[in-house]
Amino acid sequence: MATINAEIVAIGSELLLGQIVDTNSAWMAQRLAGIGVNLFYKTIVGDNAGRMRDIISRALERSDVVITSGGIGPTEDDLTREIVAEVTGRELVLDPSLLQQIEERFRKRGFITHGSLIFRAVCENRGRASHRWRQGNRGAQECAVARATGV
Repeated sequence: MATINAEIVAIGSELLLGQIVDTNSAWMAQRLAGIGVNLFYKTIVGDNAGRMRDIISRALERSDVVITSGGIGPTEDDLTREIVAEVTGRELVLDPSLLQQIEERFRKRGFITHGSLIFRAVCENRGRASHRWRQGNRGAQECAVARATGV
């Protein structure tokens, strides 16, 4: 059986600065060890596009599996999707079935009481193809929903 070497890249300035403890990486590390995957690196990088590109590129060069955690939230500095797509040469596309699953989860939790999520393309002028939703009665809350093709 071939040995698999993995790396976890935790993304978020709040993790880097110690404002939030990175329990996700610890949980993933335990699960990887439990299935026999070697974890050689855990890296934390802040919400900085250049450093994220560098760290993710380096991780892809030295590991068989790279798992990212964080950086996919509702704020403008959450760039994980875009950076991973850029570094791997993949396009971000809207996945309608995933959107439907997410909308259903939001409905069950009471975050959407009627209607559906409204999408708009963002950052097309910079070559990004992510999509964001904005709920009508909670206009300040945004979240991107996309997936990288061929992953």
